[in-house]
Amino acid sequence: MLATATKRIAPMLNGYPTAARASASARPLGERHRQLALDFLSVRPIHNVIVAGWIRDHGVESPRHRGTFYGYWNNYGILEGVALIGQICMFETRSDAALLAFAEQARRESSVRLLFAENLLLEKFWRSYKRPNQQPRVRCRELLFEKVADPVSTKDLGGELRKATPQELRQVAAAHAQMMVEETGENPLDKDSDGFHKRCATRILEEKVWVMIKEGELLFKADVVAETAEVVYVEGFWVNPPYRRRGYGEHCWKALTRGLLIDKLSMCGFVNDENLAAKALYDKVGCGVKAIFDKILL
Repeated sequence: MLATATKRIAPMLNGYPTAARASASARPLGERHRQLALDFLSVRPIHNVIVAGWIRDHGVESPRHRGTFYGYWNNYGILEGVALIGQICMFETRSDAALLAFAEQARRESSVRLLFAENLLLEKFWRSYKRPNQQPRVRCRELLFEKVADPVSTKDLGGELRKATPQELRQVAAAHAQMMVEETGENPLDKDSDGFHKRCATRILEEKVWVMIKEGELLFKADVVAETAEVVYVEGFWVNPPYRRRGYGEHCWKALTRGLLIDKLSMCGFVNDENLAAKALYDKVGCGVKAIFDKILL
């Protein structure tokens, strides 16, 4: 019986030396913890596709993360949490101790601009994280939706839907900036135009931006932000305002789904709970809500 229990926890004992595991702690993760972190996050693949996808694509230590990955080990050396703490703060925890440790670590970071997690967990995180009298600049609710792969898939992307080219950077960046203004009230082109264009250009070069363009005008775009062996995460789903409610969103969504789910189990993304039109579209194309998240902008 003891041998069986040891086998179950042994994979979680990789990482820091025994002497460093004398007490519970949150510690920065390094490349040697890559598989450990991915295994931990894979227990809930839909909920953790973003951070797991970033680790798969860029490793544990990368300037692309604009932050640091941390792990939390309990007194027995068992991993109970993984968090990205930086401009964006996201976490997956299996104990209150891990959640509170990450909140304390985030308080020490001056670069944190966004907190994002399941609503009940984020509320607990926020109570520990916030400074006296601190209030969110923006707080909103996001629904995690999932589209499961149909029994029959096809590589047909709907004809006009394709990957963006570098020559279309200006239109793609402008569309993405418009989305951020609608969501946060701030235009990223006003704060860091060069950096924002660079990030958009990188996604285009990595062939992660899908567009529909007619007569030189961008009608639709969507970004593949992260993916694992099972799940692909999409955001930046945008339809040019004059073309909304004319069927382009549904047409492009279905085409994108057929293309991306050839070798995945499902596609997921987030929709603002107050965006009734988007929620109606996702319901119409067969998406289901998997979880409720909250987002806090600082």
